[in-house]
Amino acid sequence: MLASVSGAEVCKNPVMEIGGYEVELTDKGKKDRLFKNFSGTFPVFHWHGDTFDIPQRAELLVTGEKCKNQAFRYKNSVALQFHLEITSSEASSWADKYADEPAVVHKTGEQVIEECKIREKEMMKLCYILMDNFFKE
Repeated sequence: MLASVSGAEVCKNPVMEIGGYEVELTDKGKKDRLFKNFSGTFPVFHWHGDTFDIPQRAELLVTGEKCKNQAFRYKNSVALQFHLEITSSEASSWADKYADEPAVVHKTGEQVIEECKIREKEMMKLCYILMDNFFKE
């Protein structure tokens, strides 16, 4: 949404991202106060098929393999393409609601839930760090 209202294009990504993935901080992301105390690469959860261009004058903070643009800062706002807050219980709800979608990425709903469960503890820790960093801004 931030990309769109900032004048950047939002479109379908060549592939959907569903399940657990790793993303990486860019050089700008490593210096950004929102990602203080994050490692260079960290686990996230995805369930999306869209991507976005980075708006003019915005800074790419996080990148991914199958979907390059994962987070950016634009003025005093930050856009995230990934989830840190999702639990395996919530992933299970999504897998039930969107039961046909995991097959698009050659996974079962059970695999997607398990990928979340494996990363859940680390993602929740990072979620709290991100929120602390946000409120310290």
